[in-house]
Amino acid sequence: MSMAGARRAFVLAGAILAAALPVHAQLENNSGVAPAPPRAAPPASCDPPGAPREKAFATPRLKRLLAKGTDVRIAAFGSSSTQGSGATSQEKAYPLQLQGLLRRSLKHAYVNVDNMGAPGEIAAETAVRILTDLASEPPAFLLWQTGVNDGMNDISVTRFESVLRSTIDAARRGGIEMSLVGQQYTAVLAENPHYNAIGRSMERIAREKGVTLIDRFSAMRSLVQARGKQDMLADDNFHLNDYGYRCMAEQIGKSIAEGLRAVGS
Repeated sequence: MSMAGARRAFVLAGAILAAALPVHAQLENNSGVAPAPPRAAPPASCDPPGAPREKAFATPRLKRLLAKGTDVRIAAFGSSSTQGSGATSQEKAYPLQLQGLLRRSLKHAYVNVDNMGAPGEIAAETAVRILTDLASEPPAFLLWQTGVNDGMNDISVTRFESVLRSTIDAARRGGIEMSLVGQQYTAVLAENPHYNAIGRSMERIAREKGVTLIDRFSAMRSLVQARGKQDMLADDNFHLNDYGYRCMAEQIGKSIAEGLRAVGS
């Protein structure tokens, strides 16, 4: 099933569920039990009008590996946004949602997205695990979600940029293509000067190194502005919920697809 087909199926399932709710509520009333308020179905779209779209760099190695039809491993490194804190299950964390999207869209290849998230890590700590992984089991593609904890813990911009440069260089020496996955958006974090400085430093390093930066901060902010509310966060108003992780997976999946299309263009 295509990504568009999967979304249509999701909307249909939501409509069927919504249609059933009034009947269930009536049965509850007849029994004398107060009906539970119906849970709002998550929005069908993660693409508000005018949402920014980052340009993905070509990924020829990934395209060659996919064309062979063998198992392809994508290593998703990061902190709690990768591990899936706030999701109702690990299946709802972004790596497994991304895996499902890629398997449906890349029918000729078997893609595994390994969840290598570790909550609370700053970039320097994740970099150590990335380098170990590159040495022992090099992935076909590397996703590195970072910048959140460094921005919240006042890690210096200079130190953060040094870690990004050295890790990107190590991946490149090993022939590994990669994308950086940027910070998440909340209204509170948007007012944090150091958090924003770390975000801008990611943009600088991505341009300098010719690496795709998946700008989820701008994407989340656009969704909030378009919908007039923040419904991508869990109850702690910080980590993502299932819908937020779905949008994250879709944004990353589209970026990977764009990189594959850019090969030879």
